[in-house]
Amino acid sequence: MILHHRDHNAYIDTKCAESDSRKLDRRAGKHIEATAVYMPLRMHAARRAAVLAQRHASNGNTLPDDNPSSSMYELLRTLERSQEHSATDS
Repeated sequence: MILHHRDHNAYIDTKCAESDSRKLDRRAGKHIEATAVYMPLRMHAARRAAVLAQRHASNGNTLPDDNPSSSMYELLRTLERSQEHSATDS
C-alpha cells in the first residue's frame, strides 16, 4: 500500500508498514478506499514495484529474501491484459 503513495526501499516490519500506510491514506482502521484512493494510484505503485524488483534482481535477491509484494504488479498486469483480450474477443 505504501508504494501507491511513495517509494520505499528498505526493510519494514508489519507494524511499521501498517502505521505508515494509515498515515499516507489517512485511514483509521483496516478498511481501505480501493476505488477512490488506490485504483487511481495503481500505475504509480506498479512502476515503483518494478523498479524495486529490478533492484532486487540486480542484487541477486530472490524469494524469500526480496519483497514478495514487489512482483504484485506482474500479476495485476497479467490480469488487466487478460481482461482486455476478453473484451476484444467478445
